[in-house]
Amino acid sequence: MWVAPLPTPSETHRPLLNNTMKLDKLSSVTNETHDSTDVQTFSSPLYDGQVLLACLVAAAAAAPQNIIDGGFVDSFEPQPIVILRDERQDNGDGNFNYLFEASNGIQEERTGTPGIFGQSNMQGTYRFTLPDGTVAEVRYIADENGYRAESPLIPTPHPLPAHAIEQIRIAEEQREQGITFEPQPFEQ
Repeated sequence: MWVAPLPTPSETHRPLLNNTMKLDKLSSVTNETHDSTDVQTFSSPLYDGQVLLACLVAAAAAAPQNIIDGGFVDSFEPQPIVILRDERQDNGDGNFNYLFEASNGIQEERTGTPGIFGQSNMQGTYRFTLPDGTVAEVRYIADENGYRAESPLIPTPHPLPAHAIEQIRIAEEQREQGITFEPQPFEQ
C-alpha cells in the first residue's frame, strides 16, 4: 500500500521524486519505489504528552475506589462477614424452617409447607442494612397465588384521582341496582 509522503521543511521547495504510481491488474495503488525517505511519521511532544495523560487518567479511573461512609480512604481492608446463625429444619414431607443471620445485618427467616399442586408454599422475611444505616425489611408469601411481597421499599402505583374513585363508586351502585349497559356498536 502506498502512503503519501510528508515533506520535511527542507523538501518543501522542491518536487517529490521517485513516487511514480501505477495501477496494477487488481486496481489497487502500488508504489514502484520505496525507500526510507518516502514515508515520514508525525510526532509532537505536545501530542505525545496528551496521549500519556489520557492513559494515566484511564488507569486512575479503572483503579479500585476505596470509599467508606462516603469518603475516600488510603487503604481498605475488607472485614470478613461472620455467619451468626444458620438453622435449618427439613421434615422431609415438604415442611421446613430456615433461619439465617450474618454479622453485616443480613437476616432471613423462611417457613415452608406443601402446596395443593405439589409445590412448596413459603412465607418469610428478609432484612438487610441500607447504606444510610436503616434496616430494610421485606415480608413475602409464595404459594398457589404467586409471589407477593410487602415492604415500604417496594414502589406502589399512584393513588387514583378523586373523580375516578367517584365513577367507580357510581358504577358499583348501579350494578347493585341491576342497571347494566349493553355495548353498542359505533355507527358509521
